[in-house]
Amino acid sequence: MTIERKLSKAQKAAQTRSRMLEAAFATFAESGYHGASMAAIARRGGVAEPTIYFTFHNKAELLQQVLAHAGAARAEPETVEQRPWFMSVLEEPDPRRMIALVVEHGTDILQRLAPLGETMSVAAISEPAAAAAIAEISTRRRGAFTKIVTAASEHTPVAIPVERAVDIIDVVQSAPTFNAFVVTRGWQVAEFKAWSFTVLTQQLMPLPTTAATAAANVDAAAGLTFEELIERDG
Repeated sequence: MTIERKLSKAQKAAQTRSRMLEAAFATFAESGYHGASMAAIARRGGVAEPTIYFTFHNKAELLQQVLAHAGAARAEPETVEQRPWFMSVLEEPDPRRMIALVVEHGTDILQRLAPLGETMSVAAISEPAAAAAIAEISTRRRGAFTKIVTAASEHTPVAIPVERAVDIIDVVQSAPTFNAFVVTRGWQVAEFKAWSFTVLTQQLMPLPTTAATAAANVDAAAGLTFEELIERDG
């Protein structure tokens, strides 16, 4: 009975935390970083304001947790490196397929975070604590990309130094780049994925573009949401 009560209490706490994070996401998206008050987030989440502070301590930490929570699909761990798709990327022997999977799932994360694009930009510029929180997320991203590039190079040498490869992935698969093409210029998400995949394979793979490499790109994108665009362009 005691264990059942503890599990029930833990589940209830997790549900409350999730509700607060979803309320914060919606409030940040509507009001921006400075316009979103902790009191408003608490009301929206159906909790007392002290509960927000007790759980997240301050607005900067709350934003950091919101980004981690919103970036994950339902039932996924909030840490990217613990997600099944990331593990499958590291285990994939074909570097082109690795890039395709990174683009597929990485872009899905960017799409989920898109409503917070302006909030993140403003917070990073105007609030030191928020800037530090966002910088920490960026450091984790680069760490994940470094693992991917290192794993890929074990099968096929990357055409450029690892650090430079990580720089390119970090820019191509970034919120500002996604928002510029999809949100501002109206690209379809699949179009952005196809463009990202094409750019990354051109930059990272050592072989020149030929009919054979074009066919390899088509194979690498098989079963993913941008497959038809790669096949058409190839």
